[in-house]
Amino acid sequence: LTIGMFIAMCRVTQVRVSVSAGTMLLCAGWRSMSSKVRPSRIVSWIMQEYFYYAGTDTIRKSRRNKEGIVATLGLIDYPDASPEVRAVYDDIMATRKTDWINNFWKALAHHPATLRRTWASVKEIMAPGALDAVTKEMIYLAVSATNQCGYCIASHTAAARKAGMSDAMLAELMAVVGMANETNRLASGYQVEIDERFLTKRP
Repeated sequence: LTIGMFIAMCRVTQVRVSVSAGTMLLCAGWRSMSSKVRPSRIVSWIMQEYFYYAGTDTIRKSRRNKEGIVATLGLIDYPDASPEVRAVYDDIMATRKTDWINNFWKALAHHPATLRRTWASVKEIMAPGALDAVTKEMIYLAVSATNQCGYCIASHTAAARKAGMSDAMLAELMAVVGMANETNRLASGYQVEIDERFLTKRP
């Protein structure tokens, strides 16, 4: 009866309780049954403990959803930055013709050498070249989607839109990304030999 009631409560409330908590409650219930404790007291105790853990789990999820991801080391804003970091921030804003620094750089600012090196590479690689700005941003977005980097997906979607990417272009891009990932895994799984005509011919 006790197990049945416990399962029913899980289904009715639709609250996911951790396996460890559920196991603890059931084991405690069975141990209590072997003593002289009245069944009604056992059921009452299990219900109380169940709703405590269910409520705790729900609150924890609610806080996580509300607060979102928090940077491990925090973010360093311009007023709190060292002169070395401010120099990089100034270059970022001047290059991008903006008056703000996005969180990615604020997180890297905890290690100025990494901040400086990463920005120098991004600045060089994402500068106009054989590929135009929208193409580069869409490639960056495609790789970010494949790597499942939520932050980069958001930031480079915004950058690609600013460079001229339309909704239709985004939809086609995601279709290509999905197809490429699927066929990549199929080719790897089947260990397909590379066709001779696909190989680069060297003089």
